[in-house]
Amino acid sequence: LDLLVSTGYTDMTKSKLRSLIDEAMDKGFFLNATWELPDEDSNNIDFQYFKFSHDKVKEAAHMLMADVPKSDHDKLLLSIAIALIQHAIKKEVMGNQGSVVTSNKDWMWFVGIQLFNNFPLDTIFSSAVTSSPIQLNRVQLAKWNQKVAHLSLRKGSFLEAIKFLRMAISYLPEEEMWTSKEYYDLTLQLHNRLMEIEFAQGDHSGTTDMIAVVLSHAGSHEDKVTAYYTQVQLAVESNDRNSAFGVTKSLHILSSAFNVQLPPNPSNLEICLEKAHFQMTLQNRPISFIGGLDLVKHKDEIDVIMRLLSQLSFLCAPAKNYALIELVTFRAMRLTFERGLSKYLPVILATYSVPLRLKNKYNAAYRFGQLVNKIFERLGQGNRTKSHLLTEFILHASILPLKDHSYADSLDTFFDLYKLSLAQGESETAFLSAMVFSFTYFVSGLPLNSLLDGKLVQFEEKAGQLQQPGFVAIFHCCKEVVRRLRDNYGKSRSQSQTEIKEQELILSTLGTKARGMVLRDFCICRLFLAVIFGDFDCMERMLEVLESTPYFDLPLVRQNMRLTYCGLASFLLARESAKRKKYLKIGREVVKYLRKFDLSENKNVKPVLLCLAAVERNKQLDYDKAIEACSQNRLLHLQALMNELCGLNFLRNHHSSDINKVDYLALAEGYLGQALWLYNDWGAFGKVEAMKARFGFLSQLSRRKSSLMAKSSLKMKFIHVLFISLLVAVMAATTMARESRPYCIIFSRFCPRRHAFLSPIFEPSPTVRGSSRLGLQGSDEVEDLPPIFYDPSQIRYRCRVAYDGTSFSGFQLQGGRAQPSSTQYRDFKTDEVLSKLSHKNKQRHEQQNTIQGELEKALSRRFDRVVKVVGAGRTDAGVHGRGQAIHFDLYHNETKARETKENTGTIELELERSMNSMLVGGLVVVWNLQRAPPPITKTVKGKKGIFAWNSMKDCTGKLYCYRICIGNSMDPIERFNRWHVDRGHQVDPNRLERILSLYEGKHDFVCFSGVLEQQERKTGIARDTVRTIQSIRLVQEKREDGDETYFRIDIYLDGALYKMVRNMVGTALDVCRGWNEEQHFRDMLQRPAELNYTRKDNLSKPAPPQGLTLETVFYEDNYEF
Repeated sequence: LDLLVSTGYTDMTKSKLRSLIDEAMDKGFFLNATWELPDEDSNNIDFQYFKFSHDKVKEAAHMLMADVPKSDHDKLLLSIAIALIQHAIKKEVMGNQGSVVTSNKDWMWFVGIQLFNNFPLDTIFSSAVTSSPIQLNRVQLAKWNQKVAHLSLRKGSFLEAIKFLRMAISYLPEEEMWTSKEYYDLTLQLHNRLMEIEFAQGDHSGTTDMIAVVLSHAGSHEDKVTAYYTQVQLAVESNDRNSAFGVTKSLHILSSAFNVQLPPNPSNLEICLEKAHFQMTLQNRPISFIGGLDLVKHKDEIDVIMRLLSQLSFLCAPAKNYALIELVTFRAMRLTFERGLSKYLPVILATYSVPLRLKNKYNAAYRFGQLVNKIFERLGQGNRTKSHLLTEFILHASILPLKDHSYADSLDTFFDLYKLSLAQGESETAFLSAMVFSFTYFVSGLPLNSLLDGKLVQFEEKAGQLQQPGFVAIFHCCKEVVRRLRDNYGKSRSQSQTEIKEQELILSTLGTKARGMVLRDFCICRLFLAVIFGDFDCMERMLEVLESTPYFDLPLVRQNMRLTYCGLASFLLARESAKRKKYLKIGREVVKYLRKFDLSENKNVKPVLLCLAAVERNKQLDYDKAIEACSQNRLLHLQALMNELCGLNFLRNHHSSDINKVDYLALAEGYLGQALWLYNDWGAFGKVEAMKARFGFLSQLSRRKSSLMAKSSLKMKFIHVLFISLLVAVMAATTMARESRPYCIIFSRFCPRRHAFLSPIFEPSPTVRGSSRLGLQGSDEVEDLPPIFYDPSQIRYRCRVAYDGTSFSGFQLQGGRAQPSSTQYRDFKTDEVLSKLSHKNKQRHEQQNTIQGELEKALSRRFDRVVKVVGAGRTDAGVHGRGQAIHFDLYHNETKARETKENTGTIELELERSMNSMLVGGLVVVWNLQRAPPPITKTVKGKKGIFAWNSMKDCTGKLYCYRICIGNSMDPIERFNRWHVDRGHQVDPNRLERILSLYEGKHDFVCFSGVLEQQERKTGIARDTVRTIQSIRLVQEKREDGDETYFRIDIYLDGALYKMVRNMVGTALDVCRGWNEEQHFRDMLQRPAELNYTRKDNLSKPAPPQGLTLETVFYEDNYEF
């Protein structure tokens, strides 16, 4: 309809328009079409209700062209292109204004621009199309192609981006594109972007042509800077990635174009003079003062010079020209003080960390990293360039891990850098980030799951597409490491020779420098596997190759991995090989190098040093220290390896000595069993099978038994016997109190930190999901490694609660909850229970009348102790609930019920009845009481552990209903659950429905929050006020008497702020009645942060509480609850 009306078919009648829309819906041209026909004399139609179908565009075009003359085909296709572009622009405008745009608009750009590109300019600019609502000209078409090229890059399609950029250039007049002011800036942008993408794609010939065009036509050196930059990169790539050629080229450009003279190999005297000039400029101010200087403008001469200096500084690192890096850094800082802060300075400062690390000045390198972070915060996301992606890579790979920053903390950053760099056309930075991501995954000891598999496959495929054979080989090697750890490491000699030949074939295709880098990474990965599987022959071969490689490496994680396994392999070979002195020397040199780091603040090096010390000394005490350090840092692989080596040591002592054979064997079984489970948790199932095949007793060993045996020693056995005797004595002393006091409470007095392996001594706990591994069942269930964040001595129950909130002060206890006493009371009367509570708790129960208080009072009376109740959310005073959810915990001996005909021995039915009999006069009713789902392993706020089901935290959504009456009178029986809005206030249901629909989507509801949020902001504790309204509807409730003035507002949301729902209803009604301006309402909803709005800017009062009801709370297993 949009296409035909916009192209002149306005003489159609209403019936023809209706038949056309119906036919288009049948054919799939629209996914949805909610429309209103115009008047006979009107040509305007609101098209925002039409939703096009993605994969049916061509089909719809053919359908529409069926009855159109051949001469009108081009016109119709161009009309479709115009409609798609118009719709995409409209959605972009809506998104920029803060509206929620549910459909993807990218495909509209792709299809629309492809349709335009299929026609010559004469056809596009014909008189038949000039009447379109979009202005069509050469610049507009070029900009649209430039936009689609950017979208192609974001999706990783370099060839498509090149095609669209070339098309954009073709739209501009060749004679005027470089001479006319109208076309110059756009022409320069298109050529620079095309030049960068062709270089990233590996098309050096096309890149050279683009460089020549820009250098010959650009008007100033500032406009030529991208060509200069790319020219230097091309010089490096064309000479086997030899950075020295790039350094020479960069120095020549700086000298000839900008008169910046720098020596290629500066002496110490030249460096000292540059430092002296900088100190004079600094004038006793701290270097951090540089981050507060004024920013220079884009394309300012100093900005261009700093960009070329940043490239020069980075190229000096692989060329090992560290003196020039130092000179460039101090020259750049001096220029910054003199002429302003450039956005390229962080690149230079980050690169300066390389020579500082070489001089073991780790604190100075970290301070420069902090300065880089400060400048990044100053620049913001808008002023960052592609060079800053490389800077952030250096920051996370080479600087931040020097202090209290673990490698795993940067894992997500490296993957984000990979995606962003690909989108920007920086393929080298992208694959460097991907490579460091892979090594970080190995070094951090994270589980070898399918997540890693998918990413390695993705890295390898993308490197192959962009013709990066070196990175393809590295990612293939990483995939082999994972496969070997999961499958079987041992292979026949013929298979090993085949793999060696394949590696030699891959290396032969690479250049000299790339071959050396890939060979180093190959050897690191193979040494890693050899240490894990105990392959001494492979260790010797890999150490011979890596022995000549310098210890220093730009990515700290790769340096750490190489030094760790070089040191471990050296100390292991020193025990077995005849070259003991040689390998001891290598291992001790590794330890000496690692000790240069600040061990008090670097948590990445300390566990490695403890592991190396343990393997060198080969004593149980050292192994235990290393195991504890690895456990604290969650290094599963090293923790497993230390357990295995310690167990092998005890096993060797058992065979070589006739004394205490039983003790040595038991300790060996304990440590080896613990290593088995750790390898299993790591995902090294090939290692698990190898250990089971080597040690037959491991197949029958449970995790709990191995854990206890591993922690045992000859000196601790007597303590264990005393401890178990004490527990038995406690159990015997409390036998008479079995029904009234759970054993776990008594045990908690003696041992507050209860461990899961002791819980079966008291009461059998419910089965924990995921607790059984490798098919082990029964009493020897495997204990999960993640910590337990719940009390295993209790069982959690849940139920629904319905209540009339008229006479209550809300659901939640007022004034904060007092800590529940751990003492149990033997009295059964509520008054006596309350008399034993603290004075504050007693006063709160007597003065406040809340739903939660009544529930806790009933449970306290039933179980003769304080029982804590947790609800899914709080409701205000006077608000009702029909499907509120709560949970509470009971001890095991409290869950037994009397067996009757109706009850088979479970407590659910009996407890539900007893609670309803004790609750206040039927105003509160408990229903659907059941046992909560078992605890599961998950990550909450960055902590991985075993968590019990929680009525508040596991909630997925809530349904609120607000009932109103807009008639002249209302049924008096409805006065406690409905708000009467007089019809004289002019409430139009249709307008109210339209205003309510604006709430849908994700918004900042700071203007609709209650007093609680404002108090929290005054105290400095900020609370997130962004919430998502999934659906909101105005429903007319049908009554038997035919009255049509009763309505219900259904609101389905993920969570609500204090008084948020009531404020939403009250504000919407005020806007509907004209008491509040609609534009002001939209600003409060869509732009509160931009306009600095708070609750005080919303003059509407919240709707009365009696009309609101919490209908239900949703959970993942809502069909069972």
